[in-house]
Formats: sequence, structure tokens, C-alpha cells
Amino acid sequence: MRWLSSLLLSLAPFVAFAQTGRTEEAGVTAADIAAGLADPTRWLTFSGDYSGQRHSPLKQITPANVSQLALAWAFQTGQAAQIKSTPIVANGMLFVSAPDQLWAIDARTGRQVWQYRYPDNTGFHIGHRGVAVYKDFVYLTTPDAHLVALDARNGKVKWNVEIADAKKGYWSTNAPLLVRNHLLVGVAGDFDNLPGMLTSVDPETGKTMWSHKIKGNLARTGGALGTAPLYAGGSVLFATVGGEVVALDPQSGKVQKTFSVGGQVRSQPVVDDGWIYVGTEDGRLVAINTGDKKLTGWPMWGGNAARTGIPIAAR
Repeated sequence: MRWLSSLLLSLAPFVAFAQTGRTEEAGVTAADIAAGLADPTRWLTFSGDYSGQRHSPLKQITPANVSQLALAWAFQTGQAAQIKSTPIVANGMLFVSAPDQLWAIDARTGRQVWQYRYPDNTGFHIGHRGVAVYKDFVYLTTPDAHLVALDARNGKVKWNVEIADAKKGYWSTNAPLLVRNHLLVGVAGDFDNLPGMLTSVDPETGKTMWSHKIKGNLARTGGALGTAPLYAGGSVLFATVGGEVVALDPQSGKVQKTFSVGGQVRSQPVVDDGWIYVGTEDGRLVAINTGDKKLTGWPMWGGNAARTGIPIAAR
């Protein structure tokens, strides 16, 4: 029997969502995305907000009523590809992706509003982490390293640009991140010993604004973009597989600061109150004090979670 991907949702998280009174015609602004989860009935970017904490402040589900959760609807894609993406929730719609696929679903009923399928390609179909939204755009990265802008209302293609050369071995799975007037997209090529890249494009036109090539020891995939980027303290932050957290100026793409964490990283950093937290593949949690979000600090401590969980000196 063919295995089908499906999306299962319970009713409770959408009770408040249905009561917001926002119209589906309203576009998503850069200010909306910067506000994060101030309106907790929306999830407008990969991590919910720029911090990377991925924590919803909704309080309808409690220990007292969690046992009452029940299935509200189930959506089956009809495709074999697994859903590994974070759904984006905007203006009554869920946007859910898989490699070469994007579905727009009515959040209250589970009804498919439209579906987009990218043309068949020979890119690396390892999975897909999600999409980005802005105004009436929804953005999808592809296995052959393209960025496609669709009309969020009907799924029609507005533009399609190449962000890296797939013939050389580049591919993209990361969810784009909107920061002000920059749409940030990452590509990787570590399976072919290529340096990863983080590129800023104009969200309206797809024109490249800047591109940052990730440095590192490619023999140990140090030049690969390990995770989706964040935005905090006026800087774009991302981790590399080689064990660095890099801070870039979002306007120019220039490096502001590089923090070494001493181990390969494939998890997204988390930002909280001027600190950056990142986990390494050898089981350590490293905390970086950025100095009141000015990104002038250094690693202060790390903990070997796989062994003791006790903080140890990192410098």
C-alpha cells in the first residue's frame, strides 16, 4: 500500500485563531513578522518569531483540559513525500511544504485551497523545512536550488530565480526568512564538498541583493549552512556545520562577528535576553553572552548534556 503523508490537527489551538477577526485578504507585513507571536494566533515564520524559541504563548490548552483534545480534521497530500516542514499560519490559511510541493489549506476545515507542484528535477530531495510569507507572496525553495514566489491567494507563480547552480551539487531545503526588505535563503552543497551560501533577495522581484559564502574546513563540512538563520539584535545569525555561529549585517551581508563553539552544529541556535544557545553533535550546550544583544561577547560556558549536564568552562 502506498504510504500517504498527512497533516493531523486538533481543534483547540484554532479556537482563538478563528476569533481574531482578521480578513484573509489582509497581507502579511514586515512589521507583522517582526512582532513575532505578539498575536499568538499566527505563525508567520519558521520559528514563530526571530528568537528561534518556537514556543507558542497560547494558553487555551492546560493540564486540566489537554485530555479533551480531539481530532478536528485530517489532510492527506496523496503524495509519498514526508512532511518535515513547519506549517505557516497566516490569515486563515496553513501553508505546508514537501520537496517540490506546496499546499494551501483552510485552517478551520482542512480543505485544500490550492496546490503547487514544482517541475520534475534532478535536485537533492532530502526533505523540506517550510516556506515564508510576505504581503501576498509565499516563497518556496526547491531541491535544485531555485526560489519560487507564488501568489498566496491562488498558487500562481509570480517569479522563479536560481539561487545556486544545482549542476555543481547545490541544493536547498531551508525555509526562507524575511528581515525587513531582505528575503534570506540558504543553500548547501556539503555532499559535494562545496561551501554553503546565504543569499539575500528582494522579496518583491527576486533580485539578488547580496550573497555570503560560508567559510570553513570543507573536509569536515565546515562550510555548510547547518540551520535556518535567525534575526536578533540587528544581526542575522546562523550556525555552520563546522561549529561556528556567524553574525551578519542584514543590509550588506558583511560579517559582524564569528563565535566558535568547538563542535559540529546542525541545530538552530536560540536567542534569549542577549544570549545565544546552540547544541553540538558531541552532546554539548554552548551559551554565548552577546553583551545586551550587541553581539560583542564570547562563549562563556558549555555543558556536556550527553554526560553530566554540568556547565563547564568554554574559554
